[in-house]
Amino acid sequence: MAKMMMKKMASAMKMKKSMKAMKMKKAMAMRKKAMKKSVIAKGYKTRAGAARAVFSGRKMKTVGGLTKDKLTKSKVRFHYYIDIS
Repeated sequence: MAKMMMKKMASAMKMKKSMKAMKMKKAMAMRKKAMKKSVIAKGYKTRAGAARAVFSGRKMKTVGGLTKDKLTKSKVRFHYYIDIS
């Protein structure tokens, strides 16, 4: 009787271990990839802040779609203007 009880406990322990391993495997498969960093200068308080990020090369374009070649730096103040030509 005691031997039978020990066998049942051993098989239950093995089952528990295998279930835990299966859970871990599933969790690893479900782990999400890191989000891709945006190239658009979003979330800036001022328009000039977004333009500065584009002009310095930290971002590729503004929310409006302006790239570095379409922006012109003001010589009077620290503002950026759209190059029309």
